[in-house]
Amino acid sequence: MDILEIPPINFQNARERVSLDAVILSSVLWTLIITIIDIIMIRRIYFTNIEESRQL
Repeated sequence: MDILEIPPINFQNARERVSLDAVILSSVLWTLIITIIDIIMIRRIYFTNIEESRQL
């Protein structure tokens, strides 16, 4: 086998299986976590008015 040759992956012999419920639950949880972090970060943004930025 050559160094750059990658062996094929056989998914049929995989013993571990992931249930659809676990995938859905995980994606919902990650979406909620990322949304909460995003909301916290967006609230920290301070917008200045045009008049305020001209005086600075």
